Amino acid sequence: MNAIDLRTLYLNYSVVNIVSLFMMIVLWHQSRKRFEGTHFFVLDFVFQIFCLLLIFLRGRIPDFFSMVVSNTASLTGTFLGLTGLARFIGKKVNNTFNIVFIFVFVIIHTWFGIFNPNLSARNLNFSFFFMLLTVQCAWILYTKIPPELKHLTRWTGVVFVLFSLVNVVRVIAFFFRDNLTNDY
Repeated sequence: MNAIDLRTLYLNYSVVNIVSLFMMIVLWHQSRKRFEGTHFFVLDFVFQIFCLLLIFLRGRIPDFFSMVVSNTASLTGTFLGLTGLARFIGKKVNNTFNIVFIFVFVIIHTWFGIFNPNLSARNLNFSFFFMLLTVQCAWILYTKIPPELKHLTRWTGVVFVLFSLVNVVRVIAFFFRDNLTNDY
């Protein structure tokens, strides 16, 4: 895929995310008194859009921002989404543990992005930490759910299980194949 196609893809994906953000704001506004934690979903979308903006600006901004800050924003958004899901169903999540995860991610990503550039290692790093967060999201959505919320969490849980499986495969594949591609 050439650079123009990739930028068009990022732009289209960004537009979809911006429209989704506006829809999330509308849904949050309508349901904020009925459901706890929905504001975290809005914050998740804000961080994901910020991530895409930084990736879109690659080559025009310092590498640290397009590599490290963008991916950190994506993980932070996922963490905020996890926090929102936990609050939504009335469960606790270990925020300290996940904040430490994000700091470890930043250190590793900075090392393999700036000091010892290695795209394969950055892909492994992102896949591993994204997997850790999405497994927690799936776990929260499938364990001890109040009966009145099961119909609301079932398909969202499926999405997080699929995210987790894709990243498990990516982590395992890293060790069994050549990692010479720029593709995620």
